[in-house]
Amino acid sequence: MASRPTLAKVALTAGVSKTTASYVLNGQKKMSAETTRRVKEAARRLGYRLDSSASGLSRGRSQVIGVLAVESVTELVVGANSLFWLRFNDAFIRGCSDEGLVVSFAGERRAQELIDSGIDALLVLGNHATEVFEELRVPFGLPIISLDPIPRHDNVQLSYDNDAIAAAVAGHLRDEGCTHLHWLSVKGSERVFGPLHTSLERWAAANDLEFSTSTHDSTPEGIQRAIDAALEAGVDGVFSALGIPRLVTEAITNRGKSIPGDVLLVMQAEGLVEQSMTPSISTMSYRSFDCGKAVADMCVGVVRDGSHPAEIPLEFELIVRESSLRTV
Repeated sequence: MASRPTLAKVALTAGVSKTTASYVLNGQKKMSAETTRRVKEAARRLGYRLDSSASGLSRGRSQVIGVLAVESVTELVVGANSLFWLRFNDAFIRGCSDEGLVVSFAGERRAQELIDSGIDALLVLGNHATEVFEELRVPFGLPIISLDPIPRHDNVQLSYDNDAIAAAVAGHLRDEGCTHLHWLSVKGSERVFGPLHTSLERWAAANDLEFSTSTHDSTPEGIQRAIDAALEAGVDGVFSALGIPRLVTEAITNRGKSIPGDVLLVMQAEGLVEQSMTPSISTMSYRSFDCGKAVADMCVGVVRDGSHPAEIPLEFELIVRESSLRTV
């Protein structure tokens, strides 16, 4: 049986001192980009792993999952997709707590302090500029769990099958008589919803469905302008992401159009509010509670045996209600 790769072996392979290799792999000191690249490349090639859980136990500390949130908690819990994060956090924190893990939150300004405290994994909530991660000293092998890929780090990607979502939503709307599908999203959400936009456009092209897109600034006026332009172009089906349901429906009815008679509507949302509206709104849900539980389960695996996947596939759910059903 081959012996476990040592820090000394990594240093020798990278052509640096053992101290330098330790600085790079433990994130204790920022080294040059070239030195960091050589050390991490050697560590990956040799299969070297930091035994963070064992060192944590030897220090007598609890095993901790760090959470990097947006700087303002208010921004996270009252934003356009707030219900997703509230339900996600509920399942995530409960799942970690049930297994004896501690969950520690911090904003961007305290991100390095959080990492230096000796966490076993880092979960990224909300949207953060890539520059935030470029400045961080991150221990080698520390799993960073996020919806967006993070370059040069051991990133665990939370992923949804956007092609399947596009086929489910666009296919349903087409079956209900939609001939021109419009993708409506919030300005600045391209990084999050870009892959879904691409999948929708590709599906529409392959199935002879006219497709258009627009963005808005979340204000009533901005949503109205986007809807006005879409309806003038002949749109008869709308798939909306991160919009306030009432503002979207009002923008459509303000133009004298009915839902679903004139315009079919599906919203990306958790559905708790939408199901009680009149008409009830069809939703594509990212199943936030299940998502939170899946991430908690992965974190438990990290601290128990040090293993983690490169990707966590997540489920979605299309719930068809009155807003996308036409009576024949």
